[in-house]
Amino acid sequence: MNTDYIGFSFGKTHLLRELNIYRTSDGSRYNSNLTPGMSDKTAEVPGGDGQYYFGTTHKNKTFSVNFAFDSLSENKLRQLQKLFDGKRIDELIFDEQPYKAYSAKVTGQPQLKTICFDDGEGNRIYKGEGTVQFTCYHPYAHTPNWLWFSES
Repeated sequence: MNTDYIGFSFGKTHLLRELNIYRTSDGSRYNSNLTPGMSDKTAEVPGGDGQYYFGTTHKNKTFSVNFAFDSLSENKLRQLQKLFDGKRIDELIFDEQPYKAYSAKVTGQPQLKTICFDDGEGNRIYKGEGTVQFTCYHPYAHTPNWLWFSES
């Protein structure tokens, strides 16, 4: 298996199997934080010495996903536009961790860099790369819905 190219799912769409889109690394390895970022709740009290601590909250977790494609048809391009329209929260699952699903939403405008070709039959085929950013408002992953209903 070439570890530079890995698939992922958003909602019920597996981008590698259904759209022939590969997730790519922007370096020699994938980076993952053990926990999401944290923010401490503190307050200074007049006449007090230092700050008082009231707890810690986790920040949203974000994923910037780089991807590449070499045979994206007009129909598949429209499917990709609908999938990344940013109008819903859905499960984001990376192939290397199929047991972890994030409740994610597309945030920011997805970017595509494409070159258009003719497939020899008068149809347009796109080759190129892109980036999409997901924000997980509940920063920890949960068990994917399909695991709850699968048989052993």
